[in-house]
Amino acid sequence: MILGAKIFLVTWFITNFEPLQVFADVLYKRSRYVVTDLILEVFTCWKCLSLWAVLILTQDVFIALFFSLVAYVIERGKGNI
Repeated sequence: MILGAKIFLVTWFITNFEPLQVFADVLYKRSRYVVTDLILEVFTCWKCLSLWAVLILTQDVFIALFFSLVAYVIERGKGNI
């Protein structure tokens, strides 16, 4: 569970760190491949990235779903403030 929390925080950093987002935007504009577009969509969505990263690194579906749900609740809560 602690490993999942660490991965969760790293995914938050990846999706919210501005220089990485600028780089992703440049790649998205220059890309002509569907696979690259899908990968960039995953790397810019906190819920998606936390689900896949936690699932791949911990190989536990329930922990991955839990942290994806936490990301969803936080994103939803930010919209209501």
